[in-house]
Amino acid sequence: MAKIFISVERELANEPKIDRLVSRWEKEGEVLVFSRKHSFSRGQEKEMMQRAREEIKKCDVLVVASDDVVGVGIEVGIAFALGKRIVLEIETSSSTLKGVANI
Repeated sequence: MAKIFISVERELANEPKIDRLVSRWEKEGEVLVFSRKHSFSRGQEKEMMQRAREEIKKCDVLVVASDDVVGVGIEVGIAFALGKRIVLEIETSSSTLKGVANI
């Protein structure tokens, strides 16, 4: 069973469209929406990104569900560096995201 990390900004994590995305990917395996599972306060940015890296290391697939925040870009970079499969679930004009995704 695959482990799927859904990368989405915190403000969108509980939107119905993310619920639908989770439902679709649950057919493929165990789904983690990082910003739903973990909560961090200001000043804990280093701990947050270390935890994200640990979770991404455990995943088989990173699903990109938003692209307009720095944290999502960092998560994508970590996944790319680790050789993880990256899937875009958004329309994007980012040539960088398109370049690393296994569309």
